[in-house]
Amino acid sequence: MLLPHDFCKQFRREFNASLLLFAQAFLVVVVLIIAAAVVFGCASVSTETIEVKVPVAVRAAPPPELTAPLAVDPLPVFVAPTDPAATSALTAAAERDLQQLLLELLTRLRAWAAWATPDPR
Repeated sequence: MLLPHDFCKQFRREFNASLLLFAQAFLVVVVLIIAAAVVFGCASVSTETIEVKVPVAVRAAPPPELTAPLAVDPLPVFVAPTDPAATSALTAAAERDLQQLLLELLTRLRAWAAWATPDPR
């Protein structure tokens, strides 16, 4: 004959065993569901590349006269201030060459600025 105290011990033991069995079965079911979701989820994904043509602003190539090398040859050579031909550490001919080079550089700079400025339209 089972006493109430023995009955409680046996019930607790059986309950714990059945709870452990339920937890293991639940864990197996959860793992199977996750595995199935991963397999079917990855297998059913199909990607299709769609090309969408969007106009993109493209800067025009600069005119060849802006990219041409400067036509100053040879470059002015500075001379010592004690040189009798020197007027500003340059000879008179070198000063003219330097002025021509600076004028060409300023003209080129203005041409680049005019080319790069967008139309006001």
